[in-house]
Amino acid sequence: MVPVAIENATMGDVILLRWRESVPAKHAAILTGTATFIHAYSGNAVCESPFGHWWRQRIAFAFAFPDPDGRR
Repeated sequence: MVPVAIENATMGDVILLRWRESVPAKHAAILTGTATFIHAYSGNAVCESPFGHWWRQRIAFAFAFPDPDGRR
């Protein structure tokens, strides 16, 4: 995985989220668009959810899959 700036994360990138500022990032998701992402909760199915302000403020890290052509 290639680290990317959070503000540059785009569709297909993996984001790691934390529930509170002082805790480790333990929730992962894949961006599916500018306003949606795929993730799962313990005991629940995988789902696509709106990527609203509540989630956006919890992003700790963003990563892109390596591009075989070296563009990212």
